[in-house]
Amino acid sequence: MSQLISPSDASLEHCFTNIFALTDFSGIQYRKYIIHTPREYSDPLDDPIIKSFALCQKFGVLSAWVRSKPEASDSSDPCAFSKFAKELWVFWYGNDDFPNAESCILPELRNEDHGNWRQGLSYETRTVLFRALHNVVERCLYTKGFVRLGKWFVQPRKCGPSDD
Repeated sequence: MSQLISPSDASLEHCFTNIFALTDFSGIQYRKYIIHTPREYSDPLDDPIIKSFALCQKFGVLSAWVRSKPEASDSSDPCAFSKFAKELWVFWYGNDDFPNAESCILPELRNEDHGNWRQGLSYETRTVLFRALHNVVERCLYTKGFVRLGKWFVQPRKCGPSDD
């Protein structure tokens, strides 16, 4: 008898996909960017991480931004976890350097980490890679006329003059 897996048991180890058959993963590389001097922005669109992410999306760069806990946070301080840092992760394929760095990454950001599939990707890196792939699939569905309904994407029926 099969055992049901609850949503809390979900992890990348429980996911199966044929995306691995589509490409040679040994050529995947990544960079993680953070802000040089973290500060609060009154308008979220002024944040260099968000601006750089938007530029990456505009130029078709596989990317995702994530919030991360502050490195030195006091667990007894209840407000410590309300201040998250942001990270921008970019992924590309090939042996060359990140091809769109000058056009996508703002000067306020600095390269915090980098690596490739051959060196091994941590669980965190694989999770962000799948989030970036999800961003691409989601954008593609939106351009095809799909809309989000909860966690599902549906394509509305187009009513013509002959429909009631």
